[in-house]
Amino acid sequence: MGVVALASGTRLRAKGFQVVPEGDRLLVEPAPAPSIADGVTRYAAEASGRSLTLEMAPKLCRDTMTGMPRPMTVSLTADGRTLNGCGGAPAALLAGEEWTATEIAGVAVPAGEPVTLKFEETGHLSGQAPCNRYMGGFSIGGEGVTLGPLGSTMMACGDDAMQRERAFFDLMAKVNRFDIEDGALVLHASDGQTVRATR
Repeated sequence: MGVVALASGTRLRAKGFQVVPEGDRLLVEPAPAPSIADGVTRYAAEASGRSLTLEMAPKLCRDTMTGMPRPMTVSLTADGRTLNGCGGAPAALLAGEEWTATEIAGVAVPAGEPVTLKFEETGHLSGQAPCNRYMGGFSIGGEGVTLGPLGSTMMACGDDAMQRERAFFDLMAKVNRFDIEDGALVLHASDGQTVRATR
């Protein structure tokens, strides 16, 4: 289950609830069995005479402090007060099925020249650039993402493809955050350029 963090500082730990609203700490161990309805996981418990309800829904959520996207919307109700926040690992939004770039720095990717990105939850990144295969790592910190360093095969292609590849690798080296917009991955570079990709 891991840890679900809310903007308020509320956390759900694998062994139970640890609630920290405004410095008041409650712990419920072991965690109550969840109920699941319409994709929403719900935990309900009593602690020190107080009623707690935690709900987690698989819906994209952006952290209000950092803007970091997360895969779950979370709400905790304690003593009639509801705290809302985000949960889940941001890497889960990237990992899984391969992404195919549709646009690099505002220019559409040419047909027949697929550019792909495959993120693994282990922090490994690989894919196809305009000419060569590449591989490397990525890491997600409190407010953003870092890609690379990236290595690639050394095939030679036509001048146009090689120019697009250099532009792609230059942009990837400057990526510092990501978002999910209408199901598309958008990698944002520090100079304002983007890579857009879909599944």
